[in-house]
Amino acid sequence: MIRRLFILALSGIVVATALTSSVAGAASAPSISGINGLKVSPVRTNLTMSPGQNQVVPIYITDESNKPVTLQAIVNDFMAQDEIGTPSLIFNGQNASHGLKQFIGPINNVTIDAQQQVTVPVDVSIPKNTLGGGYFTAVRFAAAGNSLSSENVTLSASIASLILVQVNGPGLNQQLNIASFSVARGNGNGHFFVGSSGLNVVVRFNNGGNVQEVPSGKVVVQSLNHHVVMSEEINNPSYPSNVLPGSIRKFSVPLSGLGNIGEYKVSGYFGYGSSSQLLNTSTTIYVVSTWVMIIAIVILVAIIAGIIWLVRLFKKRLWPVKPTDKELE
Repeated sequence: MIRRLFILALSGIVVATALTSSVAGAASAPSISGINGLKVSPVRTNLTMSPGQNQVVPIYITDESNKPVTLQAIVNDFMAQDEIGTPSLIFNGQNASHGLKQFIGPINNVTIDAQQQVTVPVDVSIPKNTLGGGYFTAVRFAAAGNSLSSENVTLSASIASLILVQVNGPGLNQQLNIASFSVARGNGNGHFFVGSSGLNVVVRFNNGGNVQEVPSGKVVVQSLNHHVVMSEEINNPSYPSNVLPGSIRKFSVPLSGLGNIGEYKVSGYFGYGSSSQLLNTSTTIYVVSTWVMIIAIVILVAIIAGIIWLVRLFKKRLWPVKPTDKELE
């Protein structure tokens, strides 16, 4: 029986992750290449404006091909499609609460010679009676001749530059909350993990206000003796992403510096908004290395086997086997 248990334990031992974010940082952002060798810059522009203010946003388009091209501008409002910031374009109509399309002036067609760059001025005019909040839209460029209202002129057939505006006025509401804060491996989160590889801190922010927010801050990991083993910023400081109003945005930070075994406190210290509102949270995880787990299993099996052996021995001594009548003859 004992041999079978050890064989079973040993057998078990052997068997034993162009337009995906919104930004509220600097006006300029990296360029992105698109259809037919065209490149647009900036990919995203963030503005802070007041009711009654006008501002011109320059968009730079480069034709990297060997032939000229004529482009038309298509303005589409958008919403958050998922928790990683993918924009969902509104092809017909506009975003009733946060659409910037209504404040964009007409944009003329533009012809770009081969290997040349042009600047397309986009006029943004905020009416005096506009309520405070966040407004955003996508200014796309596609080959002239396509129907402006056609859903066939999708992102795959165009290049786009996002414009996001925070209007400072009556009704501006900044309200960001932490929807969840956890440690996960793959799609599963928890508090106990075998091995520390592939672990990520996942924080989900819920924007309950009416303006796009840019969370910032750090994830700090401490060991049981309060030693800091990791401190990492979230939301790339050089190119941060927004949480759009009425949406949840997920950020992930890889865990590092963990030992083979231990208890760790994982804390998040975040801030957002014009008044630097603070959000703090924490969770505790336990990490055990694969070999420690294997040894623990072997020891457990050995203990169980030892208990079984002792019980059998105890039974033999208390209730010895009586000889049969044949053995007594």
